[in-house]
Formats: sequence, C-alpha cells, structure tokens
Amino acid sequence: EELVYHAEEGRRYDKALSFALLVARQSMQLMAPAHACQFLRRAEGLARRIKRCPRRTLYQLYLQWGQAERWRGHLGESREYLEQARTFLDRGPGGDQLSLEEGQVALLLSELDRAEACFRAALEQASSPRFRVLARGGLAEVRLQRGQPAEAMEMLRPALAALAEHPGRRPEEGLEVRLKTLTLLGKISAVHGEGEASARDFRQAL
Repeated sequence: EELVYHAEEGRRYDKALSFALLVARQSMQLMAPAHACQFLRRAEGLARRIKRCPRRTLYQLYLQWGQAERWRGHLGESREYLEQARTFLDRGPGGDQLSLEEGQVALLLSELDRAEACFRAALEQASSPRFRVLARGGLAEVRLQRGQPAEAMEMLRPALAALAEHPGRRPEEGLEVRLKTLTLLGKISAVHGEGEASARDFRQAL
C-alpha cells in the first residue's frame, strides 16, 4: 500500500496504478473484497490521470471490480463494472474469465438462461483446463437450479476428469477450483441422493 502512495506522490501514475491493482488482487485472495474495492476506486482515479492508459489495464481493473462487488453481494454494481470491462476487451485472452463472472452474477439473480449462455461462452473461449472446469461447474449449477440434478452431475463429471489431469500450475488456483467443485458436488448430492458416488468422484479428482 505504501508503494501506491509513494508512486502517486512522485506522479508515477502508471506505477501507482499497477501497485493498486496488485493490492486489490491480494485483498481478494485474503477474502477482503471491501478493501479491494477501495484500491480499485483509487486505481480508477489513477487511470484517469494517464493519457493513454492501456485498454488491457482498464479491462483488468473493471473485471476485478466486478468480481469484488459480486463477493460483497452488490450484484447491480457488479454487472455495471463487468459491462465496462467488456468495452475494453479486445481480441485475445480474457474473454473466458469475463464470461464466467457475468454468468455468476446472472446465476445469483436467477437469470438462468442468461447464466447458461455466459457459461457456454466461457467454455467455448476457455484458455486453460481451469476455466473449462469452472465453466462446466457453472453449467452444472444452472442444471441444479432448474431441478435437474442428474443432468448437473453429468455436466460435472468431465470437469472432475479435467481437474484430475490438470490440477493447475499455482496452488491457489487448484484450491479455488477444488473448493468450488466440492461445494457443488455437495449440493448435487443433497438433492440427488448420491452422496457416496459423489464423494468417490471427488476423491478420484484429488
């Protein structure tokens, strides 16, 4: 945080912006979305001081902000920031993550058709096995909310196989995917009555 302050004082706004985004990411890893939002708001102010702020940087700023507001339960604000992020998304990587976030917001708002479309887009755009697992998990969640636990499980099985083959290069990424998959498996098991089978699938995935 001091690096943000010193860079801003020295009018090195590009450096200050990079540090602010880094603090926001670290805050999210520490499950502190409100603190992340404080630095994202600061980052937005810094971006406005840069004559030609890279579009990719602005995309990351608003994507992070949308995620942080979703974690806080501010779904309207989350959607607004994600829409801003999409205006800065050029061709290239990143579309899968944005589609996933849009799908999560739609899911929380019970907009199941929209959520399914977002998760399918994320699956088509997936740049890594991790994003394919998360996209399939989102689609399984949609099936579950529609009262289709068997279909949800079938959607999730390929994700479990991918999770076993590609645990992720960074430990925190693998942990995130495992926690989300475990939570979803628990939901499906409770509805579908396949607790033992689900537990076995998850153990195999680990």
